[in-house]
Amino acid sequence: MNKIKNNVKKAFTLPNNAVVMSMMAVILVCAAPAVVSMIDDSYTTDVSVLSTFDDEDITVNYKVSEEWAVPGSLSMLKPSENNGSYLFAANVADDVPLITSITINGFEISDFENLGRIEMTTNSAPSAITFYVGGDGVTSHSIPGNYDADTQVWNFDLDSVDRAKIGSDGYTSVILTMRYTAGTALSATELVIVPYGTMTISYGEIIIGATGVLLLICALLATPWFSTSGLTIRRR
Repeated sequence: MNKIKNNVKKAFTLPNNAVVMSMMAVILVCAAPAVVSMIDDSYTTDVSVLSTFDDEDITVNYKVSEEWAVPGSLSMLKPSENNGSYLFAANVADDVPLITSITINGFEISDFENLGRIEMTTNSAPSAITFYVGGDGVTSHSIPGNYDADTQVWNFDLDSVDRAKIGSDGYTSVILTMRYTAGTALSATELVIVPYGTMTISYGEIIIGATGVLLLICALLATPWFSTSGLTIRRR
């Protein structure tokens, strides 16, 4: 009876450490390229740009019945002065019902490079918000915003044409215009602008790199000095 048990035990003896690690290494070498081939080489996702627009040279003005207001008729706080939001306040109360647009000038065009989209929120109710990219001797290029009534957010999706214009040497300035139906502008308007850029995450490279690390671990565990139970120290 004991002889039969011993034979059964021998039949189910686990392979040694080197064999197990070698099998794992073969599986990794075969599986990693297969996994990489099943997914895209990269995955692009929109992430928030941490830096805000440079507001040092920003100027603002508004139109009353399509005529520019007298300089100084509008007071302004920049995002750096107002916890990240613009604040525009008309100094002439009689102008407020007649305001048809507010224009912000002086954006650095370099701040718009590599952006995928821009979101805006405001406490007012403009009929349209549009970015205009321009320069000397070139035709102005407009980037209109789309209003989402559910989220109350204005979205600007920059396509390849928009990015090409922004990156061109001929286009050097960006102007933002908020248009209003007469009687809808507020005496004090707040505006928050949030730009979004793109970051590329290369999952294929991550998998290949992780596979290399695991293969190195398998090679170490397959040696007589290492095992899955810990480091083995042999006495001489």
